[in-house]
Amino acid sequence: MAEYSASQITIANGKKSVVIESGESPENVRQGDFLFVTGSDPVAIKRTYINDNDKHVIELTKDWGQGNKNNQPAIVLPSTAEYKAVADALKNANLLVNDNFAAMQDWQTKTGTVNFVNIDGTTTTVKTLKQIESEAQAQLDAYHPYPWAMRKGQYIANQLATRSIFSASGVITYGKGNLLSSPTEELISEGLYTMETTPNTLGWGRNFGDEVGNSDSANPEINIIGNRFKLRSIGSESAVERVCFKFPEAEAGVRTYDSTSKVSVTHATAEIAFASETDTNKVVTDREDLITCEVFLRKITNDDPFVYPDGAIQSVATNMSGVGTTQDNVRPQSYFAMHKGDNLTCGRGVNWDEASLSTKRILASDPDNKIWFNDADGYFYQWCLRFLIFAGVGNGSWKSINSEVYHSGGVSGALAFDGVVAPYTSQIMPQGIKNENPTGGQSNGGFYQSNGSQATNFSPSYKVLGERHAHKGVYIATSSGWNSVQDNVAEDGQCYMFVIGTVNRLNQGLYHPSLNPMGSGKSRHNNGVSGAAFNWYEVDSYTFTTRSGCFEIGGHPSRVWGYAKIDTKQSGRPDGRYFDCIYSSGAGGFCRDMRYSAKPIGKSEIEKKLASIFSGQYRGVENLPQTFIKTAPWLGGGSSSDASRQYAIFQETDSIAVYVDPSELSLSAGDHITVIDKTLGRVFKGTVNSQGTQGSGFTSCSSSSSREVVNGNSEYLEFSSNLYGTGNDVYIAVTRKSGINVSGEYLGVDVLAEPDEILLSDDLKNGWYGEYICPSSTEQNNQVFLSKPLVKSYEKPRLYLENSSVNWTLVSAAPDFVNSKMFSAVVAQGTGIEIYSYTTQAKLTKEITKSNSYALNFGVGVIKLLINNLKENGSILHFSLSGNIAKDNQLGAYGGVKDISLRSLSWGHGSLRFAESSLPITHEDINLQFPSNNSRATKLLPQVFVEAGQVFINFTFNELIHNGDSWGDSGHLVAGTGNSLSVNDNGDLFLSGHAQVIEPLGWIKNDK
Repeated sequence: MAEYSASQITIANGKKSVVIESGESPENVRQGDFLFVTGSDPVAIKRTYINDNDKHVIELTKDWGQGNKNNQPAIVLPSTAEYKAVADALKNANLLVNDNFAAMQDWQTKTGTVNFVNIDGTTTTVKTLKQIESEAQAQLDAYHPYPWAMRKGQYIANQLATRSIFSASGVITYGKGNLLSSPTEELISEGLYTMETTPNTLGWGRNFGDEVGNSDSANPEINIIGNRFKLRSIGSESAVERVCFKFPEAEAGVRTYDSTSKVSVTHATAEIAFASETDTNKVVTDREDLITCEVFLRKITNDDPFVYPDGAIQSVATNMSGVGTTQDNVRPQSYFAMHKGDNLTCGRGVNWDEASLSTKRILASDPDNKIWFNDADGYFYQWCLRFLIFAGVGNGSWKSINSEVYHSGGVSGALAFDGVVAPYTSQIMPQGIKNENPTGGQSNGGFYQSNGSQATNFSPSYKVLGERHAHKGVYIATSSGWNSVQDNVAEDGQCYMFVIGTVNRLNQGLYHPSLNPMGSGKSRHNNGVSGAAFNWYEVDSYTFTTRSGCFEIGGHPSRVWGYAKIDTKQSGRPDGRYFDCIYSSGAGGFCRDMRYSAKPIGKSEIEKKLASIFSGQYRGVENLPQTFIKTAPWLGGGSSSDASRQYAIFQETDSIAVYVDPSELSLSAGDHITVIDKTLGRVFKGTVNSQGTQGSGFTSCSSSSSREVVNGNSEYLEFSSNLYGTGNDVYIAVTRKSGINVSGEYLGVDVLAEPDEILLSDDLKNGWYGEYICPSSTEQNNQVFLSKPLVKSYEKPRLYLENSSVNWTLVSAAPDFVNSKMFSAVVAQGTGIEIYSYTTQAKLTKEITKSNSYALNFGVGVIKLLINNLKENGSILHFSLSGNIAKDNQLGAYGGVKDISLRSLSWGHGSLRFAESSLPITHEDINLQFPSNNSRATKLLPQVFVEAGQVFINFTFNELIHNGDSWGDSGHLVAGTGNSLSVNDNGDLFLSGHAQVIEPLGWIKNDK
């Protein structure tokens, strides 16, 4: 041990004087001894003295160059005394060489002590050279053990340095995918791809020699609050080095969720589950799963001794920094599970307690492993990562998964499916060092709290819970008592959650367009015995009239052939999909991609993102439409009221209003209502935009955004009192959001029939997932305009039921991709019911009230014009903004997307702001060609918009209409509030509005 120590010393960088602040007298310190301070190299001592302030001072032989040290402990290594004794002994031993020859050899090579013979015949016992070195090292180790290990302070400094490089927690590199060796591995987005021969699985990144992509690395890398994780060999075979996301099994109709009580119950059979349904308690059939990444700090102890490659506890890598790994046999398998029910995922690593000192040195010296030592408690620590996938608790999409939003309803900012209340089945609870994830338990195990930088009527989280909640891009574990630290899930409560994205799931029941549109299976033979499988509409199929019947799955005499699986390939869906396969998009596919980049986004990256939006490569997200046909009596003009009606239409000056009883159908802004007047043969389509006063609790859809639909085009008309009459035969088609999000390409379903025919159909009278087309609004002559852009067509896309027939027939229909039409000469349209199935693409934007500023100087001065029907020439964006299907097939010199310059734009304080009506946005003449197929065009102004550090693209757009002579464009870009109608120079009503891309493009530089 040291002969002298001081509990507090002060020394300035570049000085020789070490001041003993704590008062210990250095009377035993000698010239030639060494001063040692934690984290620094020893320095030789010249002398000691008392300064003018009566404090003891140690003077060094050279200037101190290892940084300022304030109030830190120090020790003195007393090397002088030991070497003096040795030197005296050696001096005398030289006089007696023969007597001391063996002792001198022992002194140089052995440990312990040796005896030297003096001239006077006496002996002197001294420590050997190795013994002196060993004891000096022991003193160093006692005060500074494992000098090769990274210290806590250094690791934190590295974290801060990493955070200063990036804008937020997020993806550093996306990794590469594989599009070459297997057609079943379809690219979803950068580095992410399907694995369609492996049930319930997606892949992210790969390093196997066949990878492709633009990423800087084969394996993805992420930054979580300054911890860099290389993601490889997680949950998968180590040879490919990919991450395998493993999902829970698809729903089979046996689980219910009550949206009021938040109680989820799994029943013995589907029959019991459906019998348990109430207004709020529903069988879960339309589920969305959430992919997350949890990062936490753990202490390496005797009870938890394993360390893992790259800090990934679910790693299956066979080596860690060149050291062979073994399967963790200390932690239970539930510690590694990706989801409840995952009993296969395990982790491999190295048992730290059993590792040799040299092995520990190798593992701790590799910064990828994120292992560091804490001198304060004598323990090693490792930052760790696990992937967790949560099944949607109820039907529809997750309500709260944006780490930047501090929500204004419920428990604000919590990561949850549908609020945070007992019995806590909706919120996601932190797991960290716990053996099992507590989510879905009956007790509140804490929750994940958002950063809350996008606060809505609340202070951001960091103002409430401390600066730890200021980390952008992640949720932080918070205790059930709303404390900022939850120590029982990680050391110092350091536990974070990064949201990766969502996946839309099919269920195991029968596919039926009305009763179970998210189903996948076929029907058994209607005799209940035959082993053959049939689509729902085939003659030999059972007749299904209830939703519960679609889940009579299993052995004889069940109704549903429950084998719509990868291995049995018995899909009953028009798109041929299986319930246990995760696809790249649409129903049963990957949906929201929330792997936002950690790197600050610049102008070049924004330009690339904008180009992907115009070319249709941006995935977009859309809520699947659900349509119902209802009768709607005409109530007359003025303020006539009939609150007993569930559906009604009445006249309001120059407009009409449609009322829907919310107890019958709940609607929200942006839903659509189509009015069908069979007597006059006219069809009008409007958007739900306000709450009405007609009766009690009705919803209105006014004509301010309504249009008449003729031959697939929508003509805006003013409504007048002579349009409708009491004796007219009037219906409405209500198309609302289903609550189910899809992304990219998905199955579109259009029903073409007179409304009264649909109300008589047991197969469609209860609504369907898709849109409605009225026969009087589309062309005859065996062709029909589809409601959405036609991206792909199936071999037999048309299913029809003739008048007076009970048997459906599936036939081919020739697609017209230019006009998004279908041709079929089998039976004339409008004489029965027709169902058209095809592939369309999700909208790229969502409507916003107003886009009132530029946050960055980009996009200013450029108006874009869209008219071409090709996806790569902006047709999907054209439809997303205006609702019009582009039908112009003339590429022209500009390839369907043309730029024209702005002439004037008003400026605000510190940023560009949109002009008021007195200061219009003006631009050059549009100079578009005459449109083919009577196509509409769109002019738009893109702007960069930043909210809470996240970058979005906003659009202000105007619809362009050609009357046969001209476009009637005034050279102004109308930029009002919300979507509204204006009149062009030809007297035509056109739509103007504002929209924003669904997902942010990235982050600007973090200012925190």
